[in-house]
Amino acid sequence: MNAIESQPPAAIDPHNEKILIVDDDSANLSVVGNYLVQQGYQVIVAQHGETGLRLWINDLDLSQ
Repeated sequence: MNAIESQPPAAIDPHNEKILIVDDDSANLSVVGNYLVQQGYQVIVAQHGETGLRLWINDLDLSQ
C-alpha cells in the first residue's frame, strides 16, 4: 500500500456543503431534509424533477 492509499479521506465540513434533494414524496423530503439540516448541511428541496433541474442549472452552484 502506498502513502496515498493509507491516508484516510478528508473530513467534509457540512457548513460548506449544499445539498439539493428532489423527491415527489413530501414525507421523504421532510425526513431527509431535516436529518441533513441537523447534520449542518444547507438543504434545498424540490418536489419535481423539472424544478430540481432548474435549481441545479440556473440558481445554485452545487458543483463546488
